[in-house]
Amino acid sequence: GFNPTQTYERTLDVSINNMAAKSKKKNRAVYSNKATKQENGKGIGEAAASSSSNANTISLIVAVLALLAGLRTPYIMNMYTNNKNNHDNPSSSSSSSSSSLTDDSPVEQVEQIYPAYTPCNSENLANWLHEQPVIGLHVLCFAYETTTTTTEAAHNHDDHNKLLHVKLYPNAVKQKYEEFTVPAAARMTTSTSYEALRESLSSRLNLNQKQHFRAGDEMNWQMYTTSGEWLNCNVAAGVENEKELQSVCVEALVKAGMVLIFEGGVFLWPGVRVGFERVVNVTSRIDVPASDLDRQNLFSDRDLMFLQHRGDDSKAKGSTRAVTLKTLSLVPLVLSVEHFLGNDECDHIQKRALPSMRNSGVSHNDQDKGSPASKWRTSSSTFLQLRPNEQILHEIDRRVASLTRVPRDHQEQAQVLRYTHLQKYNSHHDYFDNNLYRTSDTTQRLIQGGRRNRLATVFWYLSDIKEGGGGETIFPRVNYGPSPVDMADCSVGLKVRPEKGKVIIFYSLLMNGDLNPYSLHGACPVLDEQATKWAANKWIWNSPMHFVEK
Repeated sequence: GFNPTQTYERTLDVSINNMAAKSKKKNRAVYSNKATKQENGKGIGEAAASSSSNANTISLIVAVLALLAGLRTPYIMNMYTNNKNNHDNPSSSSSSSSSSLTDDSPVEQVEQIYPAYTPCNSENLANWLHEQPVIGLHVLCFAYETTTTTTEAAHNHDDHNKLLHVKLYPNAVKQKYEEFTVPAAARMTTSTSYEALRESLSSRLNLNQKQHFRAGDEMNWQMYTTSGEWLNCNVAAGVENEKELQSVCVEALVKAGMVLIFEGGVFLWPGVRVGFERVVNVTSRIDVPASDLDRQNLFSDRDLMFLQHRGDDSKAKGSTRAVTLKTLSLVPLVLSVEHFLGNDECDHIQKRALPSMRNSGVSHNDQDKGSPASKWRTSSSTFLQLRPNEQILHEIDRRVASLTRVPRDHQEQAQVLRYTHLQKYNSHHDYFDNNLYRTSDTTQRLIQGGRRNRLATVFWYLSDIKEGGGGETIFPRVNYGPSPVDMADCSVGLKVRPEKGKVIIFYSLLMNGDLNPYSLHGACPVLDEQATKWAANKWIWNSPMHFVEK
């Protein structure tokens, strides 16, 4: 861990009003593409100008409410466009999506801003379902019922009788599922169709709000696409077209096809099985300097990530590349990515950190106060404070956000580590156990009584150490192993050898948001007298922390 008092001597709680003020300037219509412009003969902005003033007012209200409620760009809220004129003129609607649900939409939308479709077939389900239950993860398949009645109702835009079919795999277990239907747009006075769906899911999965979460916290359960896109629908009561917006939200679930529920509210890559490999797109570089990006106020981190995941870099000024996530362990969840960093990037980080390297510190819990850090940790380290025009580190930060599908404002500054002969770090947890920091006001402010915590660690290997040379990252409690008697013991557990450019992701929280005690890990001593282990880590939180600004 780190000493939060020494490292971050500033207020950690940013007011909602300040955050909303920063975000209001951002242009939310970022998912337009050339095909839409050619088809309609005008861009999204021009189309909006031709809409009625009532539609513009509603869109503005919805966008502001979403900002105030979510503090980040909700994916579904980006796609709201009041297209009532298209009901009267069907030929003006956009082309159908890959889900083949063309005439079923109760509200014609700009098609390219729906989620990409993932069919719920056996091949795709195999990428998400597990042999054993994964607490906090649920897989869902959405489709409209295809009965004659509902088909005719859909064709006539009669949403009152339309049914949404849901296939649910609780805890992401193979061969164990249940099926049910809910109204896609029912006649309700106190609830809407999307709310009815969430209520049904909450009841079936027992998704009651956790005691340590507050109402409105982002950590409450959320739905994501299989690409990691957050599917959110925050619509305040009293908005004139609330029911229509809720129908859009339901439509988006059907367009997505397969959807994931994370009880902890934040996306994690499921491991599936040891040795499983998943190919994902990540942002490889950003051509626009961060300072210019700030001035333009065009994209949020999440918008930028998914423009590039989709391969649309015309606005993002970036590019994508495919990387392979390989599952090293399910308990704890540990994934690896080879060649995530280039040799030049690894060398730059070492050179940049060298002048400020100091003996490493630790974050003392209540029982360990007053003990020297060297009792557990003998390495040297430093935190890299980002400079405004430091392109390499900004690019890596964004690549990490892209890899994890967690926005950049959840990250801490990169901590660079150096281990020479026999230097080590005893096994420890990266999360903060609220029960162990009762007397630390700084830590209590940081974690807000346990509501906020470190979700994941992305650990970068910046140098090679040959086989047998030590310096491995060890997970002594792999596969539900017992807690070691000696935290310096490196004889038992999963060991990951340092390989330059490789990164590993290990999760400190479970998918339901609870602390994962099996994420205990340490740094084994470097045994090779001639070797130096260089590494760095990115801690990622389950909530925006704003340690890293754009």
